[in-house]
Amino acid sequence: MKFFYYLIFIIILITLSSTLFAQESNSLPGYKYLGKYNSNIHEVEVYITPSDPKIGIIRLAIKTKNVDDKTYIKNAKVTIYLTAKNSGSKLYNLALNSPNDYIHYLSQFELEESGKWVMDLEIESEKGKSLTIADFVVSDDVRAGYNNIWGTVLFLLVCVSFLAGIFWLRISSNRIKKRQN
Repeated sequence: MKFFYYLIFIIILITLSSTLFAQESNSLPGYKYLGKYNSNIHEVEVYITPSDPKIGIIRLAIKTKNVDDKTYIKNAKVTIYLTAKNSGSKLYNLALNSPNDYIHYLSQFELEESGKWVMDLEIESEKGKSLTIADFVVSDDVRAGYNNIWGTVLFLLVCVSFLAGIFWLRISSNRIKKRQN
């Protein structure tokens, strides 16, 4: 019995040690890594979701570090400007972090055009102000399900099955009423 307790203790210790000593990686679940950019005083990592940006809502996650000591910046002002290269339309938003997750500055945009977009990241912290420029491509595909024949067929099948269930309940209840009378 003691052996069983030691075995459970070792398994728990191994599980906890892997989470305690985990190395920092360039992955953020659900986001595509766009790259690491160095400006004068800030090191910036940019992530985007969905991984293949399409017309509609996109989310950006920004990680900022001091170049000198490689520590994450907790209270920076991160401003994001997106400019469509084709039409020149410009979008603006602030990226915000939270007290629980001060590393990731998150922002959301609704893109209405496809093509190449240029992202200007202005980061302002105690060390100073920096500008980072990155770009990404937005595809023409619309995520909404327009002209999606399989989605339409599935919707119709579900509706027909609900109607058939209602019809069957009505008929069976009428049969039971007739038997009782």
